[in-house]
Amino acid sequence: MYHVMTNTCPGLDQVKAASLCYKYATKYRQLNPDSSAVEKAVTKVEKKYYMYRALHILNVHHLTDSKYIDLLTHPNDLILALYLDDRILDDFHCVEINKASEALAELFQLDIKKIRLKLINSWLDDQALVDFDSSVIESNCSEESCLKRIAYICSGDQVTYWQTVLLEICQKGESVRCRANALRVFAMISDVETIETMAEMSYDKLMLFINRLTLVGNLEYLGFGVDVAVLDHTNRQSLLNRLVQQGGNAFAIKTMALYCMTYQIYGAKYWEFVLNNAVKFSLFTELKTYVTFLSKSKYQYKGFYINAWQKLIDYYFSNLNCANNLDQTLLKHFLTIQSCPVLFSLDFNHAFAKCLEVKKAEFAAVLLQYLQKNDTYFSNVEKVRNCSKEIMSGLNYLDQNGILGISSVREILHNSV
Repeated sequence: MYHVMTNTCPGLDQVKAASLCYKYATKYRQLNPDSSAVEKAVTKVEKKYYMYRALHILNVHHLTDSKYIDLLTHPNDLILALYLDDRILDDFHCVEINKASEALAELFQLDIKKIRLKLINSWLDDQALVDFDSSVIESNCSEESCLKRIAYICSGDQVTYWQTVLLEICQKGESVRCRANALRVFAMISDVETIETMAEMSYDKLMLFINRLTLVGNLEYLGFGVDVAVLDHTNRQSLLNRLVQQGGNAFAIKTMALYCMTYQIYGAKYWEFVLNNAVKFSLFTELKTYVTFLSKSKYQYKGFYINAWQKLIDYYFSNLNCANNLDQTLLKHFLTIQSCPVLFSLDFNHAFAKCLEVKKAEFAAVLLQYLQKNDTYFSNVEKVRNCSKEIMSGLNYLDQNGILGISSVREILHNSV
């Protein structure tokens, strides 16, 4: 039976063969309780049995990456590795890691709730290490990605249970930062009605409270001893000036921006400082939030605001080779471009070249409407026209997905010689 098990193709048949082999091996052990040779043979079968079943679980849930297969005999580490999968950050509705982890925990008789709670508590407090019984593994999890991973863990079949847990952590958390993060995840996995029922406040009031709590935690970390009640009455100019003095710190820059957004502060000197330093520290995720917040301000056409948008767009198109789903990534970037209030003040030559480099001529074509009509303009049009015979169908796809100006782009391509 062992020969049948080890020579069956991976899949359900192999799992059935392994189950039968393990069943017979267990009975053989019961008949020979004092035999070391039998114990050794049974241990060998047992290892194969668990490995094949675990492999089948990964296969069923489309998670047969080599890095996971290497951890088949280390279930705690395997479950942690699964929850560190970057696909969770892209679109956690498309991965089945929760289901796979539950099946693995059932197989290896692990307490999946306890494991998840360890992860949640660790990531809420922004710790670098997660200690499982078998080992200590570095998580390499930034705060924002950690919160997304927690939201994924909590968004499974027991979402109400985890919402209750998060609210309890908010009440009893060891640090202000932990409490703020717990509430942030609660908001991520809850609809407006649930927030009003469970948190007993509106969505807008909850988000304001989260921001204020986050500020208290950040300021505490930076050496400013305040609580939520005191924060509302603090001299804003004085606090911002003190934060400027710590401007060599990316954390201080994020705190300063959050303070300005929470209390609707639009002072030009503060925002110029924030945007310039956000670029300096490569805080591009945050930079998108900042320029969006300022989109209706009177600083739209200030040099520092235009420069921030330019650096953001250049960054987006410098990382296309790392995109898991290039079309979806580009669609997201182009929707951001369309929302830019200083669109026609930006230089899109870098973005245009990158779109051609990754063979996405239809996206490059859309950028033609934003390029300056200088000496290189018509040669750029020709580059697009010569790229692909399928470009018109590609433009139709973009038109259907909300990209603006497609009719103008078709006219440009049609009229250019």
